[in-house]
Amino acid sequence: MAPITLFDISITEILRANNSLKVILQAAKEHAPSPEVANTYPALRLADDMLPLSFQVQTVANTSKRAIMRLAPHKTDSLPDWDAEELKTLDDLIARVEKSQAMLEAVKPEDVEGVDDKTVECGTGPKETAIMAAKGYVLGYAIPNAFFHNATAYAILRKEGVPLGKRHFLNSFMEPEVKEVIKKE
Repeated sequence: MAPITLFDISITEILRANNSLKVILQAAKEHAPSPEVANTYPALRLADDMLPLSFQVQTVANTSKRAIMRLAPHKTDSLPDWDAEELKTLDDLIARVEKSQAMLEAVKPEDVEGVDDKTVECGTGPKETAIMAAKGYVLGYAIPNAFFHNATAYAILRKEGVPLGKRHFLNSFMEPEVKEVIKKE
């Protein structure tokens, strides 16, 4: 078995998080009784003091883009952050995820080869920046951040009655790794 690379734990897993998020958003679109109801989803919140679904999607997209910019800057121009204000409909959210997927799919393993110890800066709040090695950034910030906001999007929609199950979240991570499925009676 080949060793796990930084590409595997970064670009591959962040792409899977985007794929999972798209599945979740598509399920919400299919469940919505009308387009008008679907278009209320971006403003939904898990709790009054939490940010809405549009922010959760925006953050997964921006985490994806920033990971590419930090690990393989030659693959992107200095792109501005995507703004949640642009995310007004459920179709806008799905389109944003699709843009992230396309960006991630364009990165190849050789694009991040040898950058494990490269120093990167990571904003950890409005008045704070952390300096860390690229591998530490991926494991300590990018992956947990993408997963947190992906799971929060899932929870928001589940709370609102969208019939989501654990497999909606997990299949995008699990299916590429499954060698065989054994059915039990």
